[in-house]
Amino acid sequence: MDHDDSSPVSLSISHDRLAQVRMMEEALRFASIPSVEEDPFKSKTPKRIVDVGCGTGGGSVYLAIKFGAKCWGITLSPFQVEKANALALSQGLSGQVSFLVGDALSLPFPDRQFDLVWSMESAEHMPDKTQFLDELLRVAAPGGSTIFNAMCHRDLKADEDSLQSWEKEILDKFHKDYHLPLCSRADYVKLLQSLPVEDVKTADWTQHIAPFWTAVRRSAWTWKGLTTQLRRGDFSFAAIFNMGPSHPNPAINSSSRISRLVHSLDPPFLTSIKRLIPVPPSIQDFSHYQEL
Repeated sequence: MDHDDSSPVSLSISHDRLAQVRMMEEALRFASIPSVEEDPFKSKTPKRIVDVGCGTGGGSVYLAIKFGAKCWGITLSPFQVEKANALALSQGLSGQVSFLVGDALSLPFPDRQFDLVWSMESAEHMPDKTQFLDELLRVAAPGGSTIFNAMCHRDLKADEDSLQSWEKEILDKFHKDYHLPLCSRADYVKLLQSLPVEDVKTADWTQHIAPFWTAVRRSAWTWKGLTTQLRRGDFSFAAIFNMGPSHPNPAINSSSRISRLVHSLDPPFLTSIKRLIPVPPSIQDFSHYQEL
């Protein structure tokens, strides 16, 4: 799930946010991160947190409030940084939470800085998984925890050398539309076992997350969903058609045909569509470590 307060997904606002909070709390529980109530002297609760792939900051703000910690959020998007800093300011947390433009494969922080390194649904976008994990661990303080949630393809069976051809075809489409070079959970475990970490734990939460994508497909066809993606600058018409079986309107009943049509459109046409909706101005690109 995407921990952005600006998410166009609209089951209901209360239900959507409750699901986001629940997943964050389950991730913390799974990693044995104690709450302030469980650790009133804050001897084990995180005091310095980095949120790698923070989006528009909802998760970072939640963690900062929950633990009374300082939190830094990193994203490639200047627009998301602008939204995230505005959110922190609106919550009176501008002195506690900071957001900056940065590359997850080259984090703008010194070594061993954070008690909790947090990354929700960002790992799947990384072209170099090893470098991504190296960076997460580099900035983690000794004895600190690193938690990341990622979309994965299934693990291979004992008698398999690769995924089935039809599975690869689906993944290729997903990669093309969403820039998602997916790997398996077993691949992540193998990478982590080669790195200096202890107590590696994994879990498959597919059955709990899958219903979210029904809401994503439905919201993609709302005016708010379309305009939100256009403003973010990462919109793909073809992606909507490849997310699921078809448009909910039976009048549009051939998603693959329309997908091929969209892929054939000239880039200037798509660019002109984006420009119909004003894009917020970019903010300063911070390339250095910002101390709070």
